[in-house]
Amino acid sequence: MNRRKFLSLVSVPVAALVSSGCSEVLGSDDVDLDVENTDDRSHEFRVVASGDFEERSTAGELDPNQSETVSDFVPRLDYTHAATLAIRIDGEQIREQSVIIRSSDDITVRIVASDDVEIRPINVISPTGEGD
Repeated sequence: MNRRKFLSLVSVPVAALVSSGCSEVLGSDDVDLDVENTDDRSHEFRVVASGDFEERSTAGELDPNQSETVSDFVPRLDYTHAATLAIRIDGEQIREQSVIIRSSDDITVRIVASDDVEIRPINVISPTGEGD
């Protein structure tokens, strides 16, 4: 195959890939949410994130030692911002906490008991943000 024919065959798919948006190919830079149930009984959960972005929520039920990941739950903005997480377990509001969105770390909500959750990390640090 000569060079001209090779370039004509390769250039169309490459151009389509570039014009379709690299984020779909490379994946998103937003923060994922991991919900883990470390309790010995099943729990229903609901997590609502709010801040300088459109409110997002997720809900479900987890058996003991089960987890669920919600991709791109909290957006990364072009500045450091806080996301407030409101967490309900088995229909009861258990905790509300702000996390600073500043890196590629995921946010983990760990259900310890029907009235206790842990949120990690407290601070999530951004690739463009300044260190503390």
